[in-house]
Amino acid sequence: MRNFTKNIFTIVAILLANGLFAGHLSGKLLFSTRLSGANEVPAVSTDATGVGSFFLNESRDSLCITVTAVGLSGTITGAHIHQGMPGTNGGVLVGFTDDVQGNSISTSITGDDITTELLEMMLAGELYFNIHTADNPGGEIRGQIALETDNAFHAVLNGLQENPPVSTDASGIAIFNVSKTGMMVTYNAVVSGLSGPITGAHLHIAPAGQNGDVVVSLTDDVVGNVISGQFDPTSVDGLVDDMLAGNVYLNVHTAENPGGEIRGQLKFDRKLSMDAVINTEQEIPVPTGSSANGLGWASLNYSMDTLFYRVQLDGLSGPVTGAHFHDGAIGVTGGVLIALTDDVDGNVIDGFATGAALSTENINKFLSGGIYINVHTDLNAGGEVRGQVYKAVREGYTVNLSGDQEVPDSESNATGSGIVSIDRDQSNAHFMIAYNDLSDAQTMSHFHAAPAGENGGVIFTLSSFFDQTNSYDAAFGYWTNSDDTPFDAAAAMAFREGNVYVNVHTSEVPSGEIRGQVTRQSICSQGTVGIFEIQQKAALNVYPNPSSDFVNVDLSAVPVGNYQMVISDITGKVVQNMTVNSNTQNALTLPIADLNSGIYILSVFGDITTFSARLIKQ
Repeated sequence: MRNFTKNIFTIVAILLANGLFAGHLSGKLLFSTRLSGANEVPAVSTDATGVGSFFLNESRDSLCITVTAVGLSGTITGAHIHQGMPGTNGGVLVGFTDDVQGNSISTSITGDDITTELLEMMLAGELYFNIHTADNPGGEIRGQIALETDNAFHAVLNGLQENPPVSTDASGIAIFNVSKTGMMVTYNAVVSGLSGPITGAHLHIAPAGQNGDVVVSLTDDVVGNVISGQFDPTSVDGLVDDMLAGNVYLNVHTAENPGGEIRGQLKFDRKLSMDAVINTEQEIPVPTGSSANGLGWASLNYSMDTLFYRVQLDGLSGPVTGAHFHDGAIGVTGGVLIALTDDVDGNVIDGFATGAALSTENINKFLSGGIYINVHTDLNAGGEVRGQVYKAVREGYTVNLSGDQEVPDSESNATGSGIVSIDRDQSNAHFMIAYNDLSDAQTMSHFHAAPAGENGGVIFTLSSFFDQTNSYDAAFGYWTNSDDTPFDAAAAMAFREGNVYVNVHTSEVPSGEIRGQVTRQSICSQGTVGIFEIQQKAALNVYPNPSSDFVNVDLSAVPVGNYQMVISDITGKVVQNMTVNSNTQNALTLPIADLNSGIYILSVFGDITTFSARLIKQ
């Protein structure tokens, strides 16, 4: 039934020691949608499908939106974000019909249009994307807009939840994270104050106030007052559904209370959930003579103005003298961000924070793993136990496919888009990709390893996730650590460094007809200076192109005036920036020898018009 691993507290400590989380997480939030006729109300019989990405930047003032639909019955007549939960129809909230280009939509919502109410509805899963056609004016395909996240649950354990209640001062907290793959549950629990050693720990099926049968035993993973491990939830039919419905509880047994001394109902955390494994090993320096442990839970509400938290501690050398959220990454000490001391009650810390401490900057630190919990005692005034706070939300990437990203340019008119998200433990990648207008059905497709502008080897095969029967297609799947080519920290690093691209091959262009670099930069930031919208802008004449040393820029077609000339890489990073006057400078020679090989965008920005060209540095 179960797939046990080594003690998760030890695994996390190793990861922390090696810094494998460093740089993996950011404050950006990726929402996605998978569109289908089955999601329409009433359902529409169609083979059409689609993929949408909604990338929220760290300042939360720009939402970049890219949607690709495939296999529709006809031309898109309307595209909108509607307000409504799954299974219900709702009114139009934001329209994108004017942004439709063929079967794709690429646009953004910015500034004052990014309202608190809009973000709250997105985080709550209350919005859906709907694409309309003449044959299906009410909508042909639809998809709920959802945050790319693993599902987080937490349980507060005490004797009062036992049936019948048990009189005890013991307490505990448990965190259960269900991977988006649906194939793994990772759990941690810490308890304190029990009448004696743990004799058993199990998950039971029953709602609060009722007793139910054991469905998963966790007893083999008990070490003192800590319980940690993993199991495959598919070994129990409907287990995750029962967890989502609130019908699963954790029961901890002792010799004095063989039926259970403390119990806690698992609650699905629909908000921005975070947790922290707390131990002595993360302290700087590591205290001697202490084997204390703890577990922390935190959750941001949808408006991101209130942070709820609870911490369970066990085995401290003495009473808690102070507790705080500190500003600091792994292996780094930092100042106090939020004081928790007033919320300490024995071995439990329970409270919430609001106000200036939850600035955009500080929230991004929480989301990027840059905050830790520190608990102080008299014997260890600098801190006896510490735990880095990590989100359950997955790290998001987007991909935009086109022929001009191929090396050499395939000159294909096909386009596509998609998403990739990676879990915080860097054990799997979720991907959704859709494209249109290939010369024929694909022959194969892969993730390749190389930066933009270079060709690289295959690192994972995507072909089997596509139908491979039409010039349009879509893929939905996971690359996991149990695949023949396992997803691991090295693969995650390649994505993080922008060194992974999607390549779709056809018989007409066997080396690849369309390609897209997977990037943590949002598609619309690429669209401002990037490949996706180059054809929609006024063109510049840049030659020779490709080039290794210099390029000439012809400004004769640019109206008289002062302009900002910018060269940006595929991620939108500016690598050269200068001011030019098209009246006095009809042509420019730009040195590019110092640039790395790859694809760049040269843009000339005026008050009204932008002129752009793709530049390949050999």
